[in-house]
Amino acid sequence: ELSGRMNKKNSFPITQFTGDNTTNSDSDVKQQCRQVAEEFNNYYSKVGYNLARAIDSSGPPVVDDNDYTVNTEFTIHTITETELHRYVTGMRGGSAPGYDCISASLLIDNYQFLYIPLLHIINLS
Repeated sequence: ELSGRMNKKNSFPITQFTGDNTTNSDSDVKQQCRQVAEEFNNYYSKVGYNLARAIDSSGPPVVDDNDYTVNTEFTIHTITETELHRYVTGMRGGSAPGYDCISASLLIDNYQFLYIPLLHIINLS
């Protein structure tokens, strides 16, 4: 079983991949599990490299990116303190933080301290 626990009813049957281990010691089974995991790791860690190596990049591009451009303009407008308050208090709290590691709850709970620098950052973007 892959998780290292005793076999349970719904556990993954690692013995199907490592052979009959009824005569093997626990350390042998663990070593076999490690070997299987290492083989998976070696395969999947090379997928991107092998795919990139298999693609012929010497000829013309297969897809011309210019054929798929969209003529749109992205403009960020300045906002007021009232709008910022409405946006921040309207955020759903209790969710995981984003790439910046700042959660909605942190912004909501500390709005009184953060609104001036936050408004400055947004309006300078």
